Amino acid sequence: MIYDIDYGFLEKAVEGNDALTMVWEEAGKSPQRYRSRFLGWDGSLSFLVIDQPTPEGESFKPLLPEDKVTVFFQVSGFRVLFHTRVSGKSEFALNDRMTVSAMRLVKPALIEDGERRNHFRVPVPRERPVTLRFFIYKEGSKELLVDRDLPGIRPISYELSVTDISGGGLSVKAERNVPLKPGDKVQMTIVMRYDNNQMLKIDGIVRNRRRVSEGDMDVWGIEFLAERNVEFRYTLTRVNRYVMDRQREMLKS
Repeated sequence: MIYDIDYGFLEKAVEGNDALTMVWEEAGKSPQRYRSRFLGWDGSLSFLVIDQPTPEGESFKPLLPEDKVTVFFQVSGFRVLFHTRVSGKSEFALNDRMTVSAMRLVKPALIEDGERRNHFRVPVPRERPVTLRFFIYKEGSKELLVDRDLPGIRPISYELSVTDISGGGLSVKAERNVPLKPGDKVQMTIVMRYDNNQMLKIDGIVRNRRRVSEGDMDVWGIEFLAERNVEFRYTLTRVNRYVMDRQREMLKS
């Protein structure tokens, strides 16, 4: 699955004349890397104009019209990419007095996550917190872990802060005494604190743990488990809308 990223990321990079890395690959041949920067759009807005690419390394392949390339760049803290074709050599007027050698690229149809994830992930800002309440399922069962020391032997619940979220899952920061391990299945309620405490219910599976250098904390990655019901579709729709809204916010910042 390719996750479509807001086209504004490319427009912002072009406006800022940001640096880029371009990669040419062909089966059976060594990949070739080039450095350049965005200059602008051509008059028809059908082509991107970039500075004449500088090859990395001593041996390189001259880029020719119709060569397929992948362009990587960073904007608003994210690494993104797009696939395109070389249109040909060009010139670009920096001002009334100066014109530089340039190259035209066909305007891409799609912008993708440069980290090669299936879903684009956005950080959760402190001023608009999202929390996660969850229960842990017993291994290989639909029963929840319980605390027999609690009155009524109730399931053990946890509430943690969400650090980032995507259409495929989320990450939470937890103290190391929280009894999670990769492979655990969890029953989750995502609480949108900034949005009248709206609650979104979904199941997940713990995929990984990352140690945090400061304090006794871990960051856990939890993947959403797909289900064929209305509640799952509603939750996923709301999460994806949140991700798109955060993209636009970061582009404006």
